[in-house]
Amino acid sequence: MENGWTKRIEELEAERDGYRNGQQQLQDTLSTVMDSNAKWANDYKVLEDENRRLREALDLVISFIPDGWSMPLGYSRLVAQIKEASNE
Repeated sequence: MENGWTKRIEELEAERDGYRNGQQQLQDTLSTVMDSNAKWANDYKVLEDENRRLREALDLVISFIPDGWSMPLGYSRLVAQIKEASNE
């Protein structure tokens, strides 16, 4: 025979189970976000390193261009922009 207390206990147990499920979903989501952030941080580091290597390569190429050397149209400006960007 079911009374009011039994029904209320079942309701509270259902609420508790729903709360636990919600907590688990939140933890799963947080774990996914943390994993993604770690991956993005690693990708950012890789891109940063690649950017540094490209700048070093450009600096090396520019260092071999003799001062006063006649370059095709627009190259002087390009070299100046690269030198300016390398100093940042």
